[in-house]
Amino acid sequence: MRSTHDELRAVEDISNGAEPVPIPAADSRYPEFEYVTCNLVPPEAAIPLYDGCDCVLNCVDTPDECGCEFAHGHAYGAAGRLLSTPADARGVRLPLQVFPTMEKGWAVRTMANLLNGTFVAEYAGEIIGSDEASRRWRERKEKGTGNYILCVREHAANGRTYRTNIDPTDRGNVARFINHSCDPNLVMVPVRINQIVPSAALFALRDIEAGEELTFDYSGAGEVSQVDSGDANRIRCACGSELCRGYLPYDSAL
Repeated sequence: MRSTHDELRAVEDISNGAEPVPIPAADSRYPEFEYVTCNLVPPEAAIPLYDGCDCVLNCVDTPDECGCEFAHGHAYGAAGRLLSTPADARGVRLPLQVFPTMEKGWAVRTMANLLNGTFVAEYAGEIIGSDEASRRWRERKEKGTGNYILCVREHAANGRTYRTNIDPTDRGNVARFINHSCDPNLVMVPVRINQIVPSAALFALRDIEAGEELTFDYSGAGEVSQVDSGDANRIRCACGSELCRGYLPYDSAL
């Protein structure tokens, strides 16, 4: 627990040495959580959940002929085995800082210039099932606490949709503090690193200057929402962008 005396002090490293570089916080009043550097996958979620294809040996390069290429970016063979990885599991290696904002709670900014396409961080947390995700969402809504659950959906060539729920609320990493924006500077890309369950990797969507807040679109690809939405579960967006859609993305399946 943090002492009252330390409440306004800056924190040198919220990861406590878990990441390759320290991740400071502007003050110590951020929510307490267990810091993890990658997804925590329970045994029941580690079984193959994705269809393979009919390619012999390596997958062919055309998505029209290979379902793996279409759905997973040339990553899987006939038995759903990993063939290559588009990003490596190396943790956070960029100088980032967690800081408080007036309207959006906590946020993350880069302390160095980033080039377009730079890997920034994985959105890491507990991998949970859909029923558990719904239960946690309802429980936190009743308590009035924040919801950090990210639902990653992937659409396969066979028409099936695969959903991965990542909850960093109690166990997560610095990415849990990255805010939504309707005009983000990061993009979330599902990648697989030595396991079938995808990781939500965040990459720079454009060149980013030192000091800029980092943001990504929580809906993944930009959902369409009405500014005057009447759904009581919707939360007004405070991104401040000229492209603001009015409300934060909302997953009605939760």
